[in-house]
Amino acid sequence: MSKHGKFQSSRSRSLQIIERTVGIGVEEGVLWRTSSSSASRHVCVANEPFLNFGTCSYLGLHIRPELMNGAIDAIQRFGTQFSSSRVYNACNLYSELESGLEQMTGRSVAVAASTTLLHMAAIPVLVGDTDLVIIDQFAHASLHMAAELLGNTNVVRIRHSHMQKLELMIQEFADRHERIWYIADGLYSMRGDFAPFDELSVLLDRYPKLHVYLDDAHSTGWYGECGRGAALSHLPNTERVAVALSLAKSFSAAGGALAMATPELKEKNLPFWGNNVFFRPYPATDAGCRGCLGETTSFTRASYSSGESAQQDRIHS
Repeated sequence: MSKHGKFQSSRSRSLQIIERTVGIGVEEGVLWRTSSSSASRHVCVANEPFLNFGTCSYLGLHIRPELMNGAIDAIQRFGTQFSSSRVYNACNLYSELESGLEQMTGRSVAVAASTTLLHMAAIPVLVGDTDLVIIDQFAHASLHMAAELLGNTNVVRIRHSHMQKLELMIQEFADRHERIWYIADGLYSMRGDFAPFDELSVLLDRYPKLHVYLDDAHSTGWYGECGRGAALSHLPNTERVAVALSLAKSFSAAGGALAMATPELKEKNLPFWGNNVFFRPYPATDAGCRGCLGETTSFTRASYSSGESAQQDRIHS
């Protein structure tokens, strides 16, 4: 049980809710289904085609010839895997991918095998023993998993996007901790709402001890200039902001990436990301990510120009 003020959360209760909800979905025949194909807007379930409204390939790039050919080319060059940890001998596709993502985001970028593994590698390195972590109750499950790796670091949950409460907590705990981290999503997958970027920007300006780590997996690729996502589009470019991106949704490939303000931050932190520097890379997937950067950018520029005002209204409402 974790508790701060009147807010409480129970792991056992959460598991009970998940078990009940999934059980209902299985009984209704809408969960744990198996598809024999998905190379279009349709999926084939029980030998019947259905329009797929549950896809995470937001732009449909998983069937673009550029991505498929890029993955095939990488397999022909490196085989099905580049069987070496990055710290020993890295596949050159990693640096190519990071360079492309840096052009897209305007930040320094380090890639990882997945967004979840990225959180589990980066957060324990970025957060110090004397820091305080304040995590949104509806932050992605992978963020809560990473927060559990912080050992003796104090971690408290806060009600969803409650900026007034966050400010009160900053004022209360600033003198007791070296830094205060607010961990949340940029765009929440279950609720569909954006983080309160304007209010976070004000708090960052007002409180030098505040640091922000956001998982913006769900708006990466389709929102903002060149698809950099909502968080990088609206938060200040400061060393106190780190934004995690996904290559497995709009990019229709796999992997995660962390966008940081400066190359120095990347060089300082990357060597200590244990599961990132020691895992085995997957070059075919990385090549697919790299190949789709130009395609994603062109789609995003067109959609962003036509839909920017609507998204701005949604964020600021």
